[in-house]
Amino acid sequence: MSNLQLISNNTFGSGTNHSITNCFRSDYDVYKITLVDYDAGGGGANLNMRFIDGSGVVSDSDYDHSSKIIRGYGVFGNTSSKTADLIDAVSYDDTLQVGNGTAIYVFNPHSSSTYTFAMWENSSQSTIGTVGRKGVAALHQAVSITGVNFVIDGSANFSLEQATVYGLKVD
Repeated sequence: MSNLQLISNNTFGSGTNHSITNCFRSDYDVYKITLVDYDAGGGGANLNMRFIDGSGVVSDSDYDHSSKIIRGYGVFGNTSSKTADLIDAVSYDDTLQVGNGTAIYVFNPHSSSTYTFAMWENSSQSTIGTVGRKGVAALHQAVSITGVNFVIDGSANFSLEQATVYGLKVD
């Protein structure tokens, strides 16, 4: 028996941002979000994530994030911020449009007495090789989080073939 319990399965056509609402509740402390085939609309762009609370999308500069970029070519890289208004680069798409995948774990989103944390990893193809990323993030607000919102760099349209949320059942 799987410890992953399906909460929500979503497909998003072309748009400038996409949200999964009311997917976090008190039943679980840990959630897994999988993203399949993020398409940046023909160009290359990072897919970024923000949390949603009872007032809407949390876009305050209260996100900390750090990630390691692992390339199959060239040098590795790092990105980080202690005062961001989003979680940077939970996925990436290049002009190849050949598929990519992301797994995001979200910790304690429903609790209004602790910060919400996330960690993720993704892999995709670029025109010059394979790119991967592993990252961690925290929202420095003790608020109950109810969902996630995805946006890309700039204001271009993008789509997601599949965005699935699971609750992690602990026996």
